[in-house]
Amino acid sequence: MDMSLALALNHFAAHIKGVLPLFSDWMVYIILIAGVGWVVGHHMGRAKLMALDFIYTLAAPIGVAVVISEVLSKIIDRSRPFVASKEIVLLIPHDADGGFPSHHTTVMVAIAVALWFRNHNFGRLLFALAILSGITRVGAGIHYPTDILAGIVIGSLTSWLIHRLTKEQRLRALRA
Repeated sequence: MDMSLALALNHFAAHIKGVLPLFSDWMVYIILIAGVGWVVGHHMGRAKLMALDFIYTLAAPIGVAVVISEVLSKIIDRSRPFVASKEIVLLIPHDADGGFPSHHTTVMVAIAVALWFRNHNFGRLLFALAILSGITRVGAGIHYPTDILAGIVIGSLTSWLIHRLTKEQRLRALRA
């Protein structure tokens, strides 16, 4: 099922090659900049609160999610679809290293979920963009759908856990 879905998305994506880099490669930076922009805009003129919120809302979830994702990629050495199958066409240049889990998706979802706890509408928008980016990475031949799903789970759980563990400290800092 994983390969058949990857193959179907890859055939479809061949028709939209022009927009693939935006969604597949650049979306992670767009979401990161949007997240930083939200934190900065939310605490304009309050440098200490901005720094604390940046750590609790973005740096900690991203950092922990990346570590988990990197450890899993070392443990689970899974070939990327364009390496594993001659039927999958690589539509965007990429190294033939391991692809599980999707680091891009892990980071984007960690940001989106962390910001969802702060602003539901903005978090939903970023989450939708992260999912769209993950789908285009499958279409580009870079990942399997389960690589994306694993990134979604890691990013979501990490942000949820960090939010739960730091909520009281963040609220105390905001009241001070």
